[in-house]
Amino acid sequence: MGFLARVASWVGLGAGIYAATRLAPLVLEWYTGGDPATRLLLALGVFLIVSTMGASLGAAVAASVRRLIPPGTGLRTADRAAGGVVGALGGLILVWLLVPILAGVPGVVSETARNSSIARNIDRYGPSTPRALQDVRRQVSEVNFPEVFSRLGPSPGTGPAPEEVALPADVRARVGASTVKVTGMACGRLLSGSGFSPGTNLIVTNAHVVAGVDRPSVRRTDGTRLPATVVVFDPNRDLAVLRVPGLDQTPLPVADAGEGDEGAVYGHPRGTDALVISPARIEDKVNAQGLDLYGDSSIRRQILILAAALEPGDSGGALVDTSGRVVGVAFAVAPDRPSTAYALDSDELRAVLAVPRTNQVDTGPCVRG
Repeated sequence: MGFLARVASWVGLGAGIYAATRLAPLVLEWYTGGDPATRLLLALGVFLIVSTMGASLGAAVAASVRRLIPPGTGLRTADRAAGGVVGALGGLILVWLLVPILAGVPGVVSETARNSSIARNIDRYGPSTPRALQDVRRQVSEVNFPEVFSRLGPSPGTGPAPEEVALPADVRARVGASTVKVTGMACGRLLSGSGFSPGTNLIVTNAHVVAGVDRPSVRRTDGTRLPATVVVFDPNRDLAVLRVPGLDQTPLPVADAGEGDEGAVYGHPRGTDALVISPARIEDKVNAQGLDLYGDSSIRRQILILAAALEPGDSGGALVDTSGRVVGVAFAVAPDRPSTAYALDSDELRAVLAVPRTNQVDTGPCVRG
């Protein structure tokens, strides 16, 4: 295929891919069922159909233009040579677009993509992934937490999660009485996460739990539901503070923790009303370069890498030590390692709690996932 045909095909393909990045999230939003692998196939189907239509249209235009080049001339030879270069470049662009989507699909797909030499080379030489593709990746994987690490490589390895909760019975009960389930409507669907009380009539959760939510509510462990108001919203740290009049919970103290410390995460995995206490061990504390909640900016967060089996819905849950003190806030899980999760360090929590809390604040656009 010659230069003109290649260029026209790739221009058409590019237009098709752009259209697919706009159409795929709508299709995935409409298709609410299926596991991530099924949703990946659906998204790839949308990309294949729409991009093929664009490439075919471009090729048709190129065929018409190429007829104007006299046969048997040096122009035809140069056209074919340049076409090979453009074709190879286009293939690299397709790989650059596809691998980040695969890296977000939980399980073996993510593990294979992140451990590939292609991912390493994209990290080393490639530009950042377009935001539109990050939206597709979120909807394919059905998670809405931010990218913990900007790179595509394998997630940090951890040992197996502790089998038992290393908290005394009285501590377990006391912490449980100061936790809540957080819910709210955004993007036309019900969002849910976890939260805890760090102060009188206050709840901390993740920003991605309440992004785009106008009227969040909390559910105490006794089943009581209370309306809440978002008074701090930090999309960089992925933390939010809610004011809940009449909460009537004992605030949990905040403390620091280090590598090797054990504790537990209090959360509501998969949106269950029942409180689940998940054993956790801190494997490392790092200053991680990742993306903000919307994938717009590269930022750094002080995070804890956990050996813990957490799930979506645990977001915003308190990571507590064996004394019942909050040492972190759960906010993400590794797509390629089921026993690796992440919590925001207590320093990030203290910074958000220091922000003035006078009026309701804007929670920004919703995050589709």
